[in-house]
Amino acid sequence: MNLSRHEHYLAKAMNLKPGMRVLDVGCGIGGPAREIAAFTDAHITGVNNNDYQLQRARMHTKKAGLEHLVDFRKGDFMNLSETFGEAQFDAVYAIEATVHAPNFEGIYGEIFKVLKPGGVFGVYEWVMTDKYDASNPEHKKIAHGIELGDGIPEMRNYENARNALKKVGFQIDHEEDLADRELLGCLYAATTANRPLFSHR
Repeated sequence: MNLSRHEHYLAKAMNLKPGMRVLDVGCGIGGPAREIAAFTDAHITGVNNNDYQLQRARMHTKKAGLEHLVDFRKGDFMNLSETFGEAQFDAVYAIEATVHAPNFEGIYGEIFKVLKPGGVFGVYEWVMTDKYDASNPEHKKIAHGIELGDGIPEMRNYENARNALKKVGFQIDHEEDLADRELLGCLYAATTANRPLFSHR
């Protein structure tokens, strides 16, 4: 129920509606995709590079009777535009997935490409807050523990995420630190692609 609340919050903040075409980046076995599809009646496509997880995602989706709203594709999230083509989705979201990318600019740039002009990107991201001090041994220990526990190559900070979103062309509409709520270290940033920035297509 706790996870569902966060998925519903993300869907409402992104204003997902019936009939919208939405991409779930790094979908795992599809739990959020099913929850958000059932909550919004939007059509969710999950992308993942792991065959076993995709097999389980399809099995659980069929069991839930949501095959008409949820489908899955195998693909590398650093090459989304090759997998799907450009300007294909009304919205894209990622839940604690893009932190596994080699860098934020690369993955956010691919997300920007597959979004339609005016499309919305929402993300729950593991980042260190602006209070993080790399010279503080305790802070470094905490960051390293998260890296090991979640298989993250490196913990990056808020500023890194903010700058990457802006660099690839997003306008940040909202961000908040959910440490004050229940998800320590997560960032939610709902961003809207600025139409003029799509004019190069």
